[in-house]
Amino acid sequence: MTRAANLSLTGIDCADDIVANLPFAVFGLDSAGTVIFANPAAESLLGTGIRNFVGQSAEHFLHFSSKWVVKALVGDSTGFSAWRTPLNIKGRKTSFVDVHIESIAGVSDQRMMIIAQRPDDEIETLQSEHAHFTGKYAPDVLAHEIKNPLAAIRGASQLLGRFVDAEQRELIDLITSEVKRISALIDRVQSLSTDKRANIEPVNVHAIIDRVRKSIAIANQDQPLITVDFDPSLPLAAVDPDGLIQVLTNLMANAVDACASAEKPHIHVETKFAIGGAYAFMDSDRSIRLPIEIGVYDNGPGVPEHLEREIYSPFVSTKPGGQGLGLALVRKLVGDMRGRVQYTRLAETQQSCFRLHFPLADKE
Repeated sequence: MTRAANLSLTGIDCADDIVANLPFAVFGLDSAGTVIFANPAAESLLGTGIRNFVGQSAEHFLHFSSKWVVKALVGDSTGFSAWRTPLNIKGRKTSFVDVHIESIAGVSDQRMMIIAQRPDDEIETLQSEHAHFTGKYAPDVLAHEIKNPLAAIRGASQLLGRFVDAEQRELIDLITSEVKRISALIDRVQSLSTDKRANIEPVNVHAIIDRVRKSIAIANQDQPLITVDFDPSLPLAAVDPDGLIQVLTNLMANAVDACASAEKPHIHVETKFAIGGAYAFMDSDRSIRLPIEIGVYDNGPGVPEHLEREIYSPFVSTKPGGQGLGLALVRKLVGDMRGRVQYTRLAETQQSCFRLHFPLADKE
């Protein structure tokens, strides 16, 4: 970054060289949104040399359709992120990019903006996958092959309920409620192509986690150890209860399978209030904060590195004989709730982790 303004990013001599060689466009901004430095990838993004835009307002040549991104360019906004947000650069077609704005360690009144371009065909691919998943398979396969057996299971459980004691009655009630929930889920999957809105309401996520954990325990008598670490002060989340149950059921069932071969299989679920950034969604002009975090950890071998970017795509599975629909549905349901799901492999503990982030429920 030898052509940038004189600035020590972190106090580390090699920091400028590191930023200069990043494949992402990096812009330094002052509180007025003026560009004070940029790396070669930023020049490539704009198609012009740094002399032509340093000292100018970023808003002058970076035209974001989201007003929240534009607002974050000025002032002291940090920890701001927008994913797959449209960006127009004069003379080019609109592309989709990820944007992150963060403070610079040791430098006051200055921030770093990172812009990562998405492949031109990625959004079309995601839409195509979604149409393939919901259009062809949901109505024909799920409705016919699952709902009829579910009706038989419900009838059998109701019949058994007449002959059991109070202790066993709890299991019968669980079967009945799960059958009802799955039936409702199938109805929803069938209507995914119509973009049916999620039934968002204030929810105590700990109660949902406990219910799913109990269901997983009943289904897996030789289950791995499942531990929890709940933040007792966690506020209510704005989610669809049935949708969250399905998401956590998929993730915890996957965790059971993933760590089955471990010497001491272990699944851990934790919640916390994460003071993170704000996220802009493609179909919304407003930025949403997602501070409710749920993490599902397991000590299995993890997702192969070459599949990490594909695990949410339909028909991509790490399990032998797997159909690859579970995580595709997880992503869809979480997105319907205006949330985010991320997979990471923790280097320190070698655990796999799926992190869910959701918005807060309205105080009313």
